Amino acid sequence: MKSIQRNILLIAMSSLLCIQSQALDTNLYGTISAGSTGIGVGVETKVNDWLGVRGGFDFMPHFSKALSFSMTTGNDFSDPQAQEEKFNKMTEKLAGITGISIDREVDMKAEPSFHNFDIIIDFHPLAEHRNWKISAGVYWSFSKTIGTAVNAEYDASALVSANIYNTLYDKAMESHETDGEWLPELDIAVPDKIYKEFKSWGTMGMYIGEYTAGGGSYMMVPDENCTVSAKMTTNKIKPYFGIGYEGPIARDNDRYQFIFDLGALFWGGSPKVITHEGVDIAHDLRNLNGQIQEYIDISNKLTVYPVIKIGISRRLF
Repeated sequence: MKSIQRNILLIAMSSLLCIQSQALDTNLYGTISAGSTGIGVGVETKVNDWLGVRGGFDFMPHFSKALSFSMTTGNDFSDPQAQEEKFNKMTEKLAGITGISIDREVDMKAEPSFHNFDIIIDFHPLAEHRNWKISAGVYWSFSKTIGTAVNAEYDASALVSANIYNTLYDKAMESHETDGEWLPELDIAVPDKIYKEFKSWGTMGMYIGEYTAGGGSYMMVPDENCTVSAKMTTNKIKPYFGIGYEGPIARDNDRYQFIFDLGALFWGGSPKVITHEGVDIAHDLRNLNGQIQEYIDISNKLTVYPVIKIGISRRLF
């Protein structure tokens, strides 16, 4: 697949260089645009009345959307009421130890990271309507990542508390199995009562869904830096096909042109959504929890990305 993508890019670049070498005596236009791929800038030239070539750069303006997750504990999620009781008892115990009250809801701020260079060839097949065009080319990005999600700063205390609890839990389980000390630094052995309580509660994290292979539940827990994150990825090289219109804004002046493009980016299957633990939520899990299912359903349908752009070009020389 990667070799095919490289060949597409090389063919497109070779075509661009050949066409530009034939178009040295033609006009050059600078363009600005806006649409589903973000804000764009670029240049274009006409080889003749039926063939043109353009290249540019698109970037998505910065904005964020909050995705809410609920903290929980345990590994059996079939009884929500029992899970609620376990979580409340555990948070009361943890608040007594650390003095931190856990906010059950954790927000992750999702932000687009969508930026692409493009090389596109425009064909104007209609002799009496040269303003209409059929376009083909490639979009290319330095990174596969098109979006990221990281926990909100105001939820840091909840994630720190979760890591403290999970550390105490892991040490309790390990010390019970090895007959070692629960907290060697403090020379404290794990009492049977505390061990049984921890074992009944399970670990703390955010329940995401069930594994499609092998069964079992996936609960996302904070990393060593007490953060949770995910990224959405696609192929770096994405073929583009579309149609469009390009013509003078004023009848008696072709200095300024109106541009419209309608097409699709083919990014090689639906995007991956990978957590900081390396789990692909979109493809490795099923029966996702609450709001996550809605977003993954949408992303799984996006094997192609719709491109709608409008813009203005100005003749530079």
